[in-house]
Amino acid sequence: MMDLNISLKMPNKILLYYLLRIIVLTFCVFIIFSLPGIRMIRTLIMSFMIFFINIPVLIILFLQYINFSFIIKDNNITVKSGILLKKSKLIPFDRVQNVELKSGLLMRFLSLTKANIWTSSPAQIKIHNKQSKHTPDSFIVLYAEDAIWLQNFILKNN
Repeated sequence: MMDLNISLKMPNKILLYYLLRIIVLTFCVFIIFSLPGIRMIRTLIMSFMIFFINIPVLIILFLQYINFSFIIKDNNITVKSGILLKKSKLIPFDRVQNVELKSGLLMRFLSLTKANIWTSSPAQIKIHNKQSKHTPDSFIVLYAEDAIWLQNFILKNN
């Protein structure tokens, strides 16, 4: 059970999850460019990836983690996020259509689950090049047992 009416953060393991994803991606790029005869190009690409992509991405992810919080109340959830532009989103439980729990292989290994919160908001539908894409109103990454509790709590109080 999660505490109500206090500001909560995502688990610390989320940082490890993103770090492992970046390491796996870097390793895959390293394998692709490990062909014989392109040692100099491989070294340049790996150096570029580490200093100009991986390190800034890790810094941004860490800042997003620090600036993300949520408050669960009896009839709504408030999600606060943003590094430079702060956003606060109030999601009343009576507008929630579904709480979808997702976890990939790496997330399951770390006992994490992503809870996508779907509402009846038209802002969830993005239209680009005459095609619509549906995105959740908000998402929170939690430990698996907390995500299940949150899903049940929201749908019970819906």
